[in-house]
Amino acid sequence: MNRELLLDSLMFLSLLMILTWLVLQLLDLLTAMPCFIYTRIWREYLLIIGLVINVFLLAARRRR
Repeated sequence: MNRELLLDSLMFLSLLMILTWLVLQLLDLLTAMPCFIYTRIWREYLLIIGLVINVFLLAARRRR
């Protein structure tokens, strides 16, 4: 039960990270506001970490 809760929480976190990246990308594309331009550096890290967590979760769920 504890393992399932952990995997579900990590899935929610990774999807939230990818969704945040997508929203920031769209805002940067559609607006020229400096606050979105300054987030370009860490946005890529947000996407990469979200994708790595998703791959980890797929492997963990498959192993079960």
